[in-house]
Amino acid sequence: TGASRGLLDVYTMTGLVLVSVASTFPLAFILVYNTLEMMSGDVEEAARVLGAGTVRVTWTITLPLALPAIVASLILMFLETIILYGVPAMIGVPARIYVLTTQLFSLFEWPPKIGVAAAISLPLLLVTAVLLVIQRRLLAHRSFATNRGKGGRRRPIDLGPLRFVALGLSGLVLLFTLVLPYAVIVWASVSPVWVRALSAPSFSLDHYRFVLLEFTSGSRSIWNSLVTAVIAASIGVVIAVVVAYLTERRIVRHAAWLSFLAMAPLVIPGMVFAVGLFGAYSQPPLVLYGTLWILMLAYLTKFLPFAFMSCHAAVQSVYPELEHAANVLGASRVRALRDITVPMIKAGLLGGWILVFIPAIKELSSSILLFTAPTTVIATAIFDLYQLPSWEGVAALSTILLVLNGVVIAAGNWALGGRLLGRPGGSGA
Repeated sequence: TGASRGLLDVYTMTGLVLVSVASTFPLAFILVYNTLEMMSGDVEEAARVLGAGTVRVTWTITLPLALPAIVASLILMFLETIILYGVPAMIGVPARIYVLTTQLFSLFEWPPKIGVAAAISLPLLLVTAVLLVIQRRLLAHRSFATNRGKGGRRRPIDLGPLRFVALGLSGLVLLFTLVLPYAVIVWASVSPVWVRALSAPSFSLDHYRFVLLEFTSGSRSIWNSLVTAVIAASIGVVIAVVVAYLTERRIVRHAAWLSFLAMAPLVIPGMVFAVGLFGAYSQPPLVLYGTLWILMLAYLTKFLPFAFMSCHAAVQSVYPELEHAANVLGASRVRALRDITVPMIKAGLLGGWILVFIPAIKELSSSILLFTAPTTVIATAIFDLYQLPSWEGVAALSTILLVLNGVVIAAGNWALGGRLLGRPGGSGA
């Protein structure tokens, strides 16, 4: 642009915070959006018929009914930010800004201080327990079910002049957290030189050729990431919906402990968990180190809370009376879950699958200690390119990762008839 310096120096605490927010808020968006998607519009429409305005309906009906997802998203973003490693490593460390995860990584340098790392990490479990207790206290003795199995048509809300304010705020968020950063990455991936990315007149695919054909970890890392992320997401959603169902319907005793166990992995830093996996599965009787299975196990365990939050919020939105009616007619709990509950919460299930797949395919903190040359993944390959340094290669492989995530989200949106990212025709689920 000709300016001597940019508008924002990311190598500061402010830059680190903004980049961390940009990397975590989409998870909260998907979680809250899926809950709003499954919410019946009949309750809101009844309030409008009785004379309530848009603001009153939003504050007294819509937001309270979405409270489980809102609280879950706050917990999710807080805990995910605590254990974030990639952003602090690439932005914080060069600026001499150190956080818990970067300090933990330094403890694993030779000689590794595993005991000290464990001592620092374990108190985070207490943070999880406290947050879950707060969540349960906030939501206790309240019903959030609105989905009776019948669609409630939603009509567009006329915001009046505020629609321009809403559009402007949404546009600014997308511009600074999505459009500009990714546009620079994509443009740099097809520009001859990284430092001239915004002014280079030529177009080149040499960086993609380098990443896919010449860089030894390039194409292999893409395949490995897809395999491990798909398996982890698929198994994770199955486990999450079962645990969420048992917890919400209180089918087993001490169901609250299941909720805690499903959430606990979220606050264990990936590299600490990776050290535990390495110690457990690098020697007989079960040797998984050096295979994709240890990476899949790491992703499944670490991101299971994401799927659980989405599935739990979805199960909460379904009236249990529907399942009770099926039981009265002779259906077992398993059949009622399969034929009634699961079809009604498919948006939440698919959202949970995506919430596992997307962070798994770009996971760095646990991968960096568990991968080997044959099992390298996209995140470790990008980190290797960053250390070369090859910023053009980083841009090319990052663009490929962006395309993969976009394809998955688009496929999920298509599978739900456009209801993952939008509501065709304005109709409710």
